[in-house]
Amino acid sequence: MTTDEGQHVFISYVREDKERVDRLCEMLKAAQIPFWRDLKNLEPGDDWKLKIKEAIRKNSLVFLACFSDNSRNRPRNNMNEELHLAVEEFRKMPPGETWIIPIRFDDPVCQDQVRPATHSNPRLTPDRA
Repeated sequence: MTTDEGQHVFISYVREDKERVDRLCEMLKAAQIPFWRDLKNLEPGDDWKLKIKEAIRKNSLVFLACFSDNSRNRPRNNMNEELHLAVEEFRKMPPGETWIIPIRFDDPVCQDQVRPATHSNPRLTPDRA
């Protein structure tokens, strides 16, 4: 279920995550949640920047920001522009509103792979605390 006119979930992602976003869209369809996605809602010849801006600013129920190693490895991408637009819209909303929802496609770093801050600051080590 996609939409151009009605309320929808806006999905922001990088092309390298297309397959993961495909699965996300299938879940949204199964739950009958309308979504806006570039591959479904943009036609050849469309002013894609304008259509994306309108999709974010008009009738967007939430903004799903799909992060991954792929998005971090591409410092210059259209997703960044979409995030800036989303933040602009979010600033207009009342405090406490949930609208930008991050999605993490990759596994987060395990806690045992991160050194606790106390080990990097000798004044905070267990024997000196």
